[in-house]
Amino acid sequence: MSQELRKNLETPMREKLCYIRGNLQEGVEVRHEGTGKYFVWISCTEYEPVAWNKDHIFDREHYYIPEEVLRRRRNAVRNSGGFYLATSVMSTKGFHLKGEMPHVNVNFMQAKNAAEHLIEEKGMFSGLPDGAAYDQVLKRLIAVGAISREDVYHSNQLGNYVDNPFGNYQLEAIGSRPEWQIYHINDFFGNVAEWTEEYYGSGNSVYRDGNFYLKGWEDPVCMRSHIYQSFAANFLSFRVALFLE
Repeated sequence: MSQELRKNLETPMREKLCYIRGNLQEGVEVRHEGTGKYFVWISCTEYEPVAWNKDHIFDREHYYIPEEVLRRRRNAVRNSGGFYLATSVMSTKGFHLKGEMPHVNVNFMQAKNAAEHLIEEKGMFSGLPDGAAYDQVLKRLIAVGAISREDVYHSNQLGNYVDNPFGNYQLEAIGSRPEWQIYHINDFFGNVAEWTEEYYGSGNSVYRDGNFYLKGWEDPVCMRSHIYQSFAANFLSFRVALFLE
């Protein structure tokens, strides 16, 4: 990529991050040469969880992100002006590619370990996105006009409709629906739920919704759901965040 293009994009790059397409308005997609994984740049000036409204808040008495995790990620965001989010959840083949099936039936620790060991290089580190990462993605999408705040509150309408996710849940291939593809990010509002590096109480981990709509139960993407860490299901997967130091 030319120095002029890099300057115009204003996107921090490393030697192994190869520009693929896009700009800051529609999303900058890159590929990590070492792993072949695809990421999109999320510009942000702060790294904090967001209280979207009275019904979807970050309750600091119960929900928390480990301080050492949050501190390191805040510093990375302040130094680089943002972070990278995987364009898709992990697939059964280990890539983030459209057309592959999501890797599901994975518990929290399996997802956490896989995300943290995906990229271990000087100057960058990977891990599960936490609540701050998800909320900053939503803020970025609103800022560029890709979605509205109303879309955030009612994003369940973009997801799958199922009567019982613990029963016959219909998985779809990554990026199979155009309405689930925003800012070069696949399935952020649809298909499967995703584990996060966020916790509730003493033994539960948080996953983010907006991915399916239960009969009589609405779960928008700004909502935090939590369950015990050994839980695994056919509607639950994970994606990876990449931070530059």
